[in-house]
Amino acid sequence: MAETFKRYLCVSSTTSELRGDTFHLRRLSWRDLSKLGNASDYDGMVLNLSELNQCTMAQRFKWDEIDGLFNANSWADVIAAGGRICLIGYPTCVVPLDDNDEDLPFDVTAGRRIPSHVKPLDPIISVQLDIRELEYRRVKKNNYANWGDLYAYLDLVCDWSYSISNIEVGPALASALRAKGNDVRANMKLGTTTFQTDLAVVFRFELGPQPTGMLALLPSTGRSTEQDDDFILRTFLGVITGQQEPAWVTKLKLPNQEYLERRVAEKLSVISETEKELATERHNLNHYKRWFRLLYDDGDGLETMVKEAMEFLGAGVAKKSKEKDDFRLNVTGQIEGVIEVKGTHNPKFKVGVLRQLTGWVDEVDANEQIPVKGIFVGNASRSAEPQTRDSLFEPNSEKYAQTKGFVILRSMDLFCLVLLKQVSTLDLDEMWKRIYACQGSFDANDYWQRLAPVFGMGKTST
Repeated sequence: MAETFKRYLCVSSTTSELRGDTFHLRRLSWRDLSKLGNASDYDGMVLNLSELNQCTMAQRFKWDEIDGLFNANSWADVIAAGGRICLIGYPTCVVPLDDNDEDLPFDVTAGRRIPSHVKPLDPIISVQLDIRELEYRRVKKNNYANWGDLYAYLDLVCDWSYSISNIEVGPALASALRAKGNDVRANMKLGTTTFQTDLAVVFRFELGPQPTGMLALLPSTGRSTEQDDDFILRTFLGVITGQQEPAWVTKLKLPNQEYLERRVAEKLSVISETEKELATERHNLNHYKRWFRLLYDDGDGLETMVKEAMEFLGAGVAKKSKEKDDFRLNVTGQIEGVIEVKGTHNPKFKVGVLRQLTGWVDEVDANEQIPVKGIFVGNASRSAEPQTRDSLFEPNSEKYAQTKGFVILRSMDLFCLVLLKQVSTLDLDEMWKRIYACQGSFDANDYWQRLAPVFGMGKTST
């Protein structure tokens, strides 16, 4: 009996105990984290990070509370014993620490205690998120036969605000597992998006003769934390948190049952309408936030946003050929523009992209015999914060663009112009005259200076 009896931990919104013949489930509120004890003692854990985010709005944690739960050695003990750990919600959450906590470790290099805010999962998992809007209907449900229960959970998600672009076992957990002779043998990604990102990940570990341990990362569904917890406890850990109501109960009635059922139906009707309105507003918000893609996207996504931005700024934009220049630009009072759009994670573009634009301009000159303006729109250092970015080309490439009469636009400068247009502080005629008159990098400094600090962009001049 002792060998098959399991102890489970669920850290979420409430504190309670549930005992069965073969298990003991301990529910612990984040607010009661000081009562945790030793995390190594459990055979499985469910940590609801969405509820942790709510809790951090009103509470600061002691260092030993956070370190006691998010301890790589403890997690390695659970996994090495064949246990399963599931994280629900935003994995890059930040936890505020009590500044007066005498147990805060001292950073000798910095000459002070560690910062008052920590990302507790950093030693456990290294994760990068993609915040682009996604369409769940187009998600590929790979390995559905083995993970149908978790896909049933993903089907319940109300709103997708991120996906996972890259994830690895964190350095501290990897080291703790290797010390026990264990290593990752499978990294199952669930729900591959059209961006080739993923919605959920399950790590499986090779434990030699012992059972296989698992670590799963799942999003919050947006429903109640209790519903998410119970679903994962049931499907991932096999813990039934309550007895199912038998069918014959539906034949029975209590004195005030019909009145209460009507009240519930009325409230559900209101909730249904509210959820429809909320879904519409969320869609509108996500659609509006697409302008941020001018700051981080590349490929077809960046081309689409550059086209929308140019049109929003009053230009006509058309695609003449799938194989040649990206777009043709038509602005009243100006010659036709030939646009080339590129994105890169590198800090600078090579001169080759300008030579490609030269080819498109020469082809128009040869085939159509009309004067055109070469326009290069680029998004370099696209993974870095906009405030840290510089010009798109080295000086020699800059001189080449000047010789050809090309204008070089950063897509982030286009983003600035879009924002100024939205707040009605942009003279479009003057703007287009400046763009067409420019040879080399477009100087957008004065436009950035007009942008209010509330937009959070700070200094972004070249």
